[in-house]
Amino acid sequence: MDYAGRTRVLKGRVAFESALPTTTDVVLSGAALLETSGAAAFYAVKSLTLAGVPAQPGLWGAPGSGASNTSPLLAGTVPLKVQGTADPYEIWSLDIPEQSGRARELDPDGDGLVNVVEYLFGTLPTSGKGTVMTSAVNGTGKLVIRWLERKIG
Repeated sequence: MDYAGRTRVLKGRVAFESALPTTTDVVLSGAALLETSGAAAFYAVKSLTLAGVPAQPGLWGAPGSGASNTSPLLAGTVPLKVQGTADPYEIWSLDIPEQSGRARELDPDGDGLVNVVEYLFGTLPTSGKGTVMTSAVNGTGKLVIRWLERKIG
C-alpha cells in the first residue's frame, strides 16, 4: 500500500487482497461493505468504526467467519485485527470536507460554534446554523431548557 491514514467507505463495496497499513483507521458507514481476501491470517488496522460505532480491539470478521467479533459490514476470508479504538471526534470530523478545517478549535461553517462544541452537542459541522438549544420554555413559573446531546462517542 502507498498510503496511511483513514480508509472511509460511505456506500458500496471495497475489496482488499493485501494488507492495509497498520496505521489505518477503517471507517464503514451502514451502507458500506469491506471485503478482504488473501493468504494472511489477519490484516492489522489501527481502528475500525462500523456505522458510527467504534469497534473494540480484537479480531473482527464477517458473520460465520469464526472471528470473535463479527459485523454484516464485513465480508471475505481474512479478518481484521483491530489494535485500538478510534477517537470518536476524529470520526465525526470526517464530515467536514476540508481536512484543514477539522481541528477542534476551528469553526469552518462560520456558525459561531467551534468544532468541539458542535461535536459535544451532536450538531452538524457543515450546517452553519449554530444552535445547541432546542427550546427554552417559561411555563408555570419555571424555566425549562432543552439542548442537543450526543448519543454515542
